[in-house]
Amino acid sequence: MVYIPPDADKLGLLSTYAFGLADPPSETFHTPSITEIAGAFTTNLLRLKSMMTFPAYLADFAGVIHRLQLLAHFEKFGDLNIDARLNDLPVARALFERFITLFHEHNMKLQAARSDPVHLSALANDMIEKGGAVTVIIAGAPAAINSFELAMMSYITSAWTIFETAAGDLWEAALNHRPQGLADLNGKKRYKKREDKRGADDSPKLEKLVKLDTIRKHEWDTRNKMGSILRDKFAFTTLSGIREAYESAFYKKSDIVDETILSDYFDQLSALRNVIVHKSAICDAEYIRRSKDIPALPKFQIGEKIQLHGKMVADLVHYSSQTTFKLLFAVDQWLAENAIKADEGAH
Repeated sequence: MVYIPPDADKLGLLSTYAFGLADPPSETFHTPSITEIAGAFTTNLLRLKSMMTFPAYLADFAGVIHRLQLLAHFEKFGDLNIDARLNDLPVARALFERFITLFHEHNMKLQAARSDPVHLSALANDMIEKGGAVTVIIAGAPAAINSFELAMMSYITSAWTIFETAAGDLWEAALNHRPQGLADLNGKKRYKKREDKRGADDSPKLEKLVKLDTIRKHEWDTRNKMGSILRDKFAFTTLSGIREAYESAFYKKSDIVDETILSDYFDQLSALRNVIVHKSAICDAEYIRRSKDIPALPKFQIGEKIQLHGKMVADLVHYSSQTTFKLLFAVDQWLAENAIKADEGAH
């Protein structure tokens, strides 16, 4: 057990490492295309988790290298006065060759652990624990704290991109799979608008006309292509655009879909992502407005730099990813429960 004083982890880095080590959500789906989207979503989430644990792994890796260098020197000279001998080229070359041998042996042990999931998990936890302790100390230095804060901002922007991609692909897949009803885009206006005004809150009435070039791109075959054809009708790069798309398509028995897409976690993620990307992480009037509507958002004054804490970041990424997965499941269930039979109409 590596000891870390309770007040040492000022940025909450250990929370991001804990999330990075946790297993991603999993579920079995009825719809093949949604199974594929869930796989891509999980892969993207695992990439983000790797980003979050990388500083701790890197710190542990650096510690291993230094330890093996000292071991190679001690084997040859019986002391640890390594700096005094590195200017001697033959000695330095011999020490490096011995270090490479020790490093190879270390890597072979790591490779052997890959065949034992329990051992591998314990090893990963040990590496994060040791490396995490080092990064907690490093992050407390004035010269390093900004880099760790920027890393946490990248976790937020990456989490938004993962959600945005999954939500758009899911909507498209749903309409491709079941165009009857969904592709009519006749869902009632039922969502309360509270998103970023830089988005599409005040969008004009939906235009349902489709250009011939769009249909030609699909070789005039619209079967199982309506989601792909209609996707450009909505701004899937904004939360308001994503919600408008789901509101328009899911026209009946959509309570679970509605509840999920309207989750506050997406509002939090969107608000933080927007102020980071559009305002260089400087609080503006729009962020103030949204933070009044969303109590869970951290509060700042106009002109103040956004400060992120690891626990808040880890919790938001965790709950937004869980909710994205819930959306995948909700749409999959909707398609299974509202399947069109050969002798039935769209409604």
